[in-house]
Amino acid sequence: MSLPFTINQLSHHDSEQFARLVNLFHLVFENEQTTIAPHANLQRLLSNPHFVAFVVFFENQLVGGCTAYVLPSYTSTHAELLIYDLAIHPDFQRRGLGTLLIETVRTYCTNQHIPLFFALAHADDDPAVEFYRATGAQLESVMNAVYPIR
Repeated sequence: MSLPFTINQLSHHDSEQFARLVNLFHLVFENEQTTIAPHANLQRLLSNPHFVAFVVFFENQLVGGCTAYVLPSYTSTHAELLIYDLAIHPDFQRRGLGTLLIETVRTYCTNQHIPLFFALAHADDDPAVEFYRATGAQLESVMNAVYPIR
C-alpha cells in the first residue's frame, strides 16, 4: 500500500471516532437502523477491558475499522477474541485494508496472550466468507440460535 493509511486502537477518549465507525458499519452493512448510543455509552464501552476497537484512517478520513470482544474462558486460562464487526468503506475496499485489520487483531492477540480469534459471517455472505478464507481463517459451519426478547 503506497497510500498513507494508519490504524489506531480507540480509547475511552475516542467516542466521536467510535460514532463515526458505527455510522460506517451502518453504511457498509446497509442497516436500516441508524441510531447510535449516546457518547457516554460509547465511552463506557471503550473503557471496558473486554472490548477493543480499531479504526483505519486515510489522511483524516475514517475509512474502516473493527470492533471485538475479549471472551474470558472457563475451560482455559486464556481468553479468546470475537471480531464483532469489521468493515471498510466501499471506496477503499480491495486495497488490503481488511487484511491489515486482521493482522492488527492478530498482533493485539499475540501481545495480550490470546491464542485464538474468530469472526462470524452469514453463510450466504459470499464476500465476507471469501475475505475470511483469504486471510487464513479456518471456516466452520455453525448455526446461531437467536432469542429475541420482546
